Amino acid sequence: MNNHNYGTLGNRVIEATLTGVFPATGFRSPLMAFTDHSIISVNIRTTKNTTINIYASASHDNTEKVLFFSKSALAPNINFHRRFANPSQHIQVEVLNNDASVGDCLIITTASNSTQFNASTFLNSLISVDANTNLARVANDYNTDMVRGLHEDFKKINIQAITETQLSAEATIGCSTQNILDIPVASYSFHANFAGTNDTSAGTGAQQIQIDYIDANYDEATATVSSGGGGLVNLGISGRAITRVQVSAVGTGKKNSGAITITEATNTHKFAVMATGANVTHTGVFLIPRNKHLIVTDAQISMVGKQGIVRIYEYKYGGIQTAGSIGDFRINSQNFNSVYRLNGKVDEKTMVLVNVIPDAGAPGATTHNICINLNAVLCPAINAF
Repeated sequence: MNNHNYGTLGNRVIEATLTGVFPATGFRSPLMAFTDHSIISVNIRTTKNTTINIYASASHDNTEKVLFFSKSALAPNINFHRRFANPSQHIQVEVLNNDASVGDCLIITTASNSTQFNASTFLNSLISVDANTNLARVANDYNTDMVRGLHEDFKKINIQAITETQLSAEATIGCSTQNILDIPVASYSFHANFAGTNDTSAGTGAQQIQIDYIDANYDEATATVSSGGGGLVNLGISGRAITRVQVSAVGTGKKNSGAITITEATNTHKFAVMATGANVTHTGVFLIPRNKHLIVTDAQISMVGKQGIVRIYEYKYGGIQTAGSIGDFRINSQNFNSVYRLNGKVDEKTMVLVNVIPDAGAPGATTHNICINLNAVLCPAINAF
């Protein structure tokens, strides 16, 4: 790791600069005393994929430093500029070279004792907004901009649990006969079972599918794979949960010709099921990635069917593996509509799960329809304020 010292520029700004060659081992400053300064500005551009970490410490001792801000997967040749309120007496800036090969860079970090500033951007600005920064965006509505994807660190999540079938045993909504709670906690090699023979890379049905999943390290990931009709196909990805599958390329039929089931190598466990002609899954499951929190605001519920309970679980998937209810709702032959206010926080590596638990011996129903949407926001776990 390449260390560079800071120099003083007048009485108002402290500056850390690295220009030219970006070492394969990256860049790390020493812990610098920022006691007399209130604002920190970071400006970075490199030709490599990078991760930026900012550490804060109450002393000049590296053993006391804690992570204040982190931004991963920064693409090459992107201008990164953020401003922060000074969180501590000492600050360290680290830029990791994820490609581990020499490149070019411009890294400038400044600190100012001036608190009179107005840092803002407009909606079409090339400068993004991160949590914990003093860079604000001028916008009409924060929630609308979040849905549009304008706030990088805050993501709108809709957990849509939809089904028109109901079984005699407990099952996860939108996952056929599978109860996700019955799948052992592990990372699996994901496979897809294509029931429709026209769901092939050149067929009239689904030609490609896009898979949103949580990988073995509890990170969000997305993969696009070609369809392989009429059997079990290794998708070449591994992970712990599937959050959504959708048809991303299609033939003249404009829909998947048969059911598409995401399973594992032994075809024993189902992680998601796309019904024939549905083009998208509606599985009531979301595994919260590491270093993230899920703020669940409410559940919008509409359902009719066989007598039983629809239960929203908080499943400690990456912890002690217990599952507790955060909402139980009776279902019967009378149409039920409700908005359930939760406004609660779910921690990292925890799964939100929506299951149907039928009453023992309950008579069948002629109509089954369950439609539940959980409104939530995925946000960073690291917060200095």
